[in-house]
Amino acid sequence: MLGVFGSMARAEGDEGSDIDLLVEFAEDKSLLALVALERTLAEAVGRKVDLLTEGAISPYLRERILGDLQVIYDAR
Repeated sequence: MLGVFGSMARAEGDEGSDIDLLVEFAEDKSLLALVALERTLAEAVGRKVDLLTEGAISPYLRERILGDLQVIYDAR
């Protein structure tokens, strides 16, 4: 699953906004793999990308993130 949340999902982003992505992989990925993917995506889109897995969502932010979430791709 791949989804966008935050200001871009709420159509409140501007040219200085980052892109917040929630991802779910079929297999666990290492932190190094996630950081590498984040950098690759940032280079491809020309802005900062924050990549988050569902397991890494803070309980304090979970409701807001999932409320904003716009699913882009879901293989299920």
